[in-house]
Amino acid sequence: MRRKRTKHNVWDKRIVPILVASILLFTLMISPFTKPLGAEAAAISQQSSDDRITITKSVEVVDDTEREFKVTLNIKNSISKHADDTTLYNVVVTDVVDNGFSIVGSNGNTISKSLGSMAHNSSQTITYNIKAKSGVSGYKNVNTSSAKVNYQYKYKETYSDWNWPFVHTRWVTKDTFLQIKSPTIYVKPENIDVPDPEEGKITLNKSAVKTGDGQYRISFDVAGKIQKADPKQADIVVVIDKSTSMSYDSRGTSSGYDNSRIKAVKESVKKLAQDVLGNTSINKGNNIKIAIASFSENANIDLNFSTSINDINTAVGGQGTGIKIYTNQGTNTEAGIKMAGKLLDDSKAKRPDAVRFVVMFTDGLPTFYLAGKEDKGDNVKGPGYASPDPCFGYAQEEYNRVIGGITKLGGIGKDGYYDNRGYWTKCEYKDKTISAADGRHPDAKFYSVGFTSSDTTDNNMMINFLSSTQNVMKIKDDKDKKKFSDKYCTGSTAAIGTIFGDITNQIKQSISSIVDNAVISDVVSDEFVIPNNVGSNVKVSVNNTKIKDSEVLSSMVKSVNGQNIVFDLSKVPQEIDKNGMVKISVSFFVNVRDKYFSGNKINTNNGDAVLNYKDPKTHNQATPIKVKSPTVDIAPVEGMLYVSKYVDLKGISKADKTSNEFPIYIEKVANPKTATQTDLSRYAFNVTAGTTSTMDFYLRGQSTDITKINNALDMGKNYITAGTYKASEIVPMDYQKASIQYSYTGNDNDWTTGDTFEITKEHNKVYIKVTNNLVNNTYWRDSSNSKNEFKLTE
Repeated sequence: MRRKRTKHNVWDKRIVPILVASILLFTLMISPFTKPLGAEAAAISQQSSDDRITITKSVEVVDDTEREFKVTLNIKNSISKHADDTTLYNVVVTDVVDNGFSIVGSNGNTISKSLGSMAHNSSQTITYNIKAKSGVSGYKNVNTSSAKVNYQYKYKETYSDWNWPFVHTRWVTKDTFLQIKSPTIYVKPENIDVPDPEEGKITLNKSAVKTGDGQYRISFDVAGKIQKADPKQADIVVVIDKSTSMSYDSRGTSSGYDNSRIKAVKESVKKLAQDVLGNTSINKGNNIKIAIASFSENANIDLNFSTSINDINTAVGGQGTGIKIYTNQGTNTEAGIKMAGKLLDDSKAKRPDAVRFVVMFTDGLPTFYLAGKEDKGDNVKGPGYASPDPCFGYAQEEYNRVIGGITKLGGIGKDGYYDNRGYWTKCEYKDKTISAADGRHPDAKFYSVGFTSSDTTDNNMMINFLSSTQNVMKIKDDKDKKKFSDKYCTGSTAAIGTIFGDITNQIKQSISSIVDNAVISDVVSDEFVIPNNVGSNVKVSVNNTKIKDSEVLSSMVKSVNGQNIVFDLSKVPQEIDKNGMVKISVSFFVNVRDKYFSGNKINTNNGDAVLNYKDPKTHNQATPIKVKSPTVDIAPVEGMLYVSKYVDLKGISKADKTSNEFPIYIEKVANPKTATQTDLSRYAFNVTAGTTSTMDFYLRGQSTDITKINNALDMGKNYITAGTYKASEIVPMDYQKASIQYSYTGNDNDWTTGDTFEITKEHNKVYIKVTNNLVNNTYWRDSSNSKNEFKLTE
């Protein structure tokens, strides 16, 4: 017996839909995720399913220290331009701030604003500031619930009745709303500064705060308390030029003592003595002493080290007293430096633990020299009215014997001068380039202050000379010389006091230092990278006052080598507060290396950061202080796909066809150059005409490590890989594909025709629009059906 199948020459009209459904089912089996229409949008931005309105909500830091933030809500009318009415009506925004925050300038915690009507493509922005309340810190939601936008829209509705022409159109107004989730922000803990340490102890604290997209600020807080029972000793040497020109005014003329340079210097020195010796917070038990020396053709000591303000005032004197100026006196700067060295020798012999300073003021170029010999009799050489090169070179040699560090000697002045009879007198100094070496007092700070003239050549020689005979600023090029000149040189008698005042503050801060030669070393973890411009972004504060001195800030980063960074705190002022405290805060920025990386409790650094320093009293290397790495939570990058379907009926009266579901696929392109070959990352959407299906997701890079996420993520979201994607469609019967378009904004004027696009952090929201034409001749079909029959035959 055999079975016999009756032939039939037509397809059952149900076969094609069954085949399409089978293909769709297979596709869904290999697709990891399908999101239905109306699914929830991304965390900080979402769009309604009918494309009427878009809300964007963001939060940025206003003042990290004050824990103040700016909240921005942007509401945009994104209704389709093909809608019956493109205006939105009675738009009202409501936002409720979490109880952990207060709204700046408001007693309540609710923001409510009516925006009225909004035209097509228009947008409005609402901003308000919030402050974290006491006790609130860590990652916090800004709002207790989602922000809500209530609005109305209008559309035409078709209805039928028994009145001719039976089918009518009317306008319908519908009330609806859209919500957006609360953003999560990091709130810096209150009083993150370290607690007051014990007397004579140093503490180091470290913190990390998110400051921007993928950017974190790492802060070090160094704090110490001066020991009241054992204050630091300090010896200050002031060296004053008393050549004839010091009696001149700013214009270089003799106009009386009151306008003279010498008066300005004398008054400045007296104020220095009062501010330092009279400051009981740093001068306890007469631990600070000041000595006075002066020079013209020769140099002499006007006052040995003294703790008495009266003694200093007397030695400096006033008009006709103290340091006196005589006529026809040139400038022997070498002799002045030599005398400073002798006073430093005396200081070191009697008080070896004291910190030492030299403040030298001169108003002109050197015109005499000693050639390294003693300051007496025939040893004094030079014309007294001109500045040949030996006057510079031998003064630099003497500076090297006292302080050290100059490697290029001479080459500033000429190799001779014209004598009184007009004859050229040869007076050479053999320029030298030598290795850097320390003098007898390399730890002493040597300030050279100059009074400039209107002669450009003389000014350049003075700046070249004085910038070499000082060690408070590093001089590498002409830009550094310009900075030195701006800070320590002047052509105005009125500005002399300002320069001395700045030096006085620096000396006071050095005396009250809690650490000497302090260096912080840190190693940034592999998840982060130190930006190339890290030096320009370093922030420093002392006792909560920001340091704006460019010299201090530019010298902060000592070195950067890969993940290693070293900070030099030696130039940071350390002036104590009324409680004897010094608190130094240094911060820098790091960026997340992989912009798609996310994780919880991520160490910002490898191992411990280390503070190395010398004890300011003993000058001995102290025991290094270590601090562990802070951790941060890095949120994943989120995104959203919007897939919309449009059908052009082409005048065919088969409106029921628009209720069909259309299978649309988004798949990753494995080879972006050809945009043809795809990998297995495929996402299916079933969309009916006139609707939008959405899928929200987390983004990762090709090699992003996502294993460090240990918080509860939204498991309804996919983790998709950033890259090039392609949209495609299985076109059902009765339709033809018209176009595929994509947009990164969803704006009407921002659509690109094409099926290949990017899904990245920068383009984390992608809008896909697939349009088909309705036709009735695409597929061949019979006008009648017949049954399949099977008969058994022998």
